Amino acid sequence: MNQMRRVLLPTFGGLIAALTLCFWLGFPAEAWSQGKLLDSASLGKQKTYKSFYDALKETEKVYKLDISSSDMAELPPQIGDFLHLQILDVSRNSIDSLPPEIGNLTNLQELRVSYNQLRSLPEALGKLVNLKELKVNGNRVEHLPLEIGGCVLLQRLDVSSNKLTTLPPTIGALKKVSEFNASDNKLTTLPFLMGNMRNMIELRLSKNKLTSIPAELSWMTKLQILDLSGNKLRTLPPDIGKLNNLKELHLSPNKLDSLPAEIGDMRSLQELNLSYNNLSDVPAQISELTNIQKLSLSGNHFTSFPKDICKLRNIRVLYLSGNKIISVPADIGKLVNMELLYFSRNNIALLPATMNNLKNLRDLYLEGNPIVGSKQQLKALRNILPNTTILLD
Repeated sequence: MNQMRRVLLPTFGGLIAALTLCFWLGFPAEAWSQGKLLDSASLGKQKTYKSFYDALKETEKVYKLDISSSDMAELPPQIGDFLHLQILDVSRNSIDSLPPEIGNLTNLQELRVSYNQLRSLPEALGKLVNLKELKVNGNRVEHLPLEIGGCVLLQRLDVSSNKLTTLPPTIGALKKVSEFNASDNKLTTLPFLMGNMRNMIELRLSKNKLTSIPAELSWMTKLQILDLSGNKLRTLPPDIGKLNNLKELHLSPNKLDSLPAEIGDMRSLQELNLSYNNLSDVPAQISELTNIQKLSLSGNHFTSFPKDICKLRNIRVLYLSGNKIISVPADIGKLVNMELLYFSRNNIALLPATMNNLKNLRDLYLEGNPIVGSKQQLKALRNILPNTTILLD
């Protein structure tokens, strides 16, 4: 089975599928261009047409067409006449389908169809070989066509807030994509071929129904932001530790009850959100995350303060609210860069005197702990933290 996962599993029929395969193998997109492509500076100097029918009178002059918020119920097939068009914005209308003629726009670099009533995208989308940005967010799209793999120059893809249950395996052909947002859909699985998107920097998959992620995501070694919050993840693959350029990892809320030791290999990590899972401990290797500045562990099942956190000398913000923590170790005093500390809704009756080392601590949240009822402990705490705001309710 593992060998099979290294080859292209789906068999595609028909001409479009054959073309898609050509793109996978590096078929030159320029061969499909119509005329000269303009760079962003040159495009900025072009007139933006705001009326479809005015633009239709001089199609050869139209490079930018913005007909967003125009109360359009359909996009006329004449859109295919704008052969020089490079930016098209039809967002915030009531369009329920895109005509196949959109495939004529092979010079198109940016296509925005956000906030319409689209339920699907045409196969002709795969002919937009010069497309760099595609925004389909805020529609009702249930699936992406296999032919999307033909958009080989795509860099930014937003399909968030739709009704997607799967992603096509051909998405792995989009090797130049650096920003991909598929949040707020109904995804239950991810194709392992997504791992081929090795230029990915920002990947957002929050608010789906994922129970696992493929190990092949570890191929995205340029990844800096990974958002998997609001899913149903029970485990993380050990290979996640290979994401050594990752700066932000968002995993709240999910159903994780453990973390792989390899999480300690992500030494570029600056923000880690693990709140509202089923964790009762963290691996000792978390102490290797020496660049962590913000760590969120609220709403888990910790009964003791995770001692290895005390080795994270650069941490500035720590969330541990909503657990069952009874005591805090003296080594917390080593976290001298701490600015915000959240201990709300635990069972803490006493804090160590070493808290006085936290000279940068601005706010300390203690509401919902037994210590709140002890005037003696609060007085001692205020004495050793004179510049800290202590919140009790």
